[in-house]
Amino acid sequence: MRGAETAVTGELAIEGDAARCFDFIAMGIDASFELVLVDGLRLAWLPAGEGLPARLELRFLDESRGGIGCGRTVRWEPLDRLADLRVVDDASSVEAFANGDELCLSTRYYPERYGLSAHAPSADLRFWPLG
Repeated sequence: MRGAETAVTGELAIEGDAARCFDFIAMGIDASFELVLVDGLRLAWLPAGEGLPARLELRFLDESRGGIGCGRTVRWEPLDRLADLRVVDDASSVEAFANGDELCLSTRYYPERYGLSAHAPSADLRFWPLG
């Protein structure tokens, strides 16, 4: 069951238990996107560069937590553009669905603290706590 919706444009920060389990949607992404979970997981759309294509990247910021992701601290998939993104966190996994389910990335995730920050200039951001 979803809790009360938070809707903003461009920037969003949620702290504490409200971010323990959540449903997040970003619509109208036109330039950049980054979502950071406070306990060290970043989901970002990155432009092409340094020999890599434009991509959706999921990265543990603390590489010692790689065991959570079966030894992988980063995973990415090529993605030329990011128009919308849905992220669902259920306290033990994070799933991201890009461009109407064109691409999905997921990982196990066991945070010690809860919170998130999102940055997507001019995008509509919506957040619902679950539970």
